[in-house]
Amino acid sequence: MGVHITGLSMPPAGLLAANDADGIAWANGAQNVLKPAGYKVVDLGRFPSGIMDFGKFINGWKREQVDILFANLAPPDFIRAWRQCHREGFIPKICAIGRAVLFPSVVQALGGDIGMGTSTEVLWHPAYPFKSSIAGYRAQDLADAYEKASGKQWTQPIGGFYLGYEILADVLRRAQTLDKETLRKALADTDLKTIGGHIRFNEKNVAVTPVGLIQWVKGEKFPFDCKIVSGGNYKEIVPQTKLIPIPELRGM
Repeated sequence: MGVHITGLSMPPAGLLAANDADGIAWANGAQNVLKPAGYKVVDLGRFPSGIMDFGKFINGWKREQVDILFANLAPPDFIRAWRQCHREGFIPKICAIGRAVLFPSVVQALGGDIGMGTSTEVLWHPAYPFKSSIAGYRAQDLADAYEKASGKQWTQPIGGFYLGYEILADVLRRAQTLDKETLRKALADTDLKTIGGHIRFNEKNVAVTPVGLIQWVKGEKFPFDCKIVSGGNYKEIVPQTKLIPIPELRGM
């Protein structure tokens, strides 16, 4: 397993990705984005799901003085990896993890406060400025209603599920029939502002919704909460705060 290092001017970024479809795509995408941006990428290769020892990766990151951990892996793998990082004294300034820490339950399952400061993509958030096309209420209203009804903390899929019903209602309203071809055309012609953003399908039948970056911090109502720290290329998503280095956030 070799070390591939590219770029020279930016802080070292350690790449950790599982040997599955998500991990491979993420790793390839990371190389394509981080390298042109000038980051020094420390890539020790893919790993099989269920691996118990991440020592080879951690030692490599230490050796290259990695400040940023950029990864994509399943929650059980990340829990093992992140706990081992702490046991072996490797705490990067930034830990941006795709897939693994989308849910507060995983951050809590890490134990103590070691999940604080980790960050991940945000597919939907109560702070999004979008409204329901059905009821007119805001993203925050939907999250509040869910928490009141369930007693549980909101999670990102709530917005995605809800906007699916918005699309369905809009398609049926425009089609005014259950004829399959008419419904197919109505779906393809969707041009709808939803609680998750503007839905309009391209020539490949794909609709792109806004995605930003969140960081997990200490919560008030629940043990952990996530704050938007970047709206990416979407100007309508306004960051709630700045990304804080993990050691600083946790007072290390």
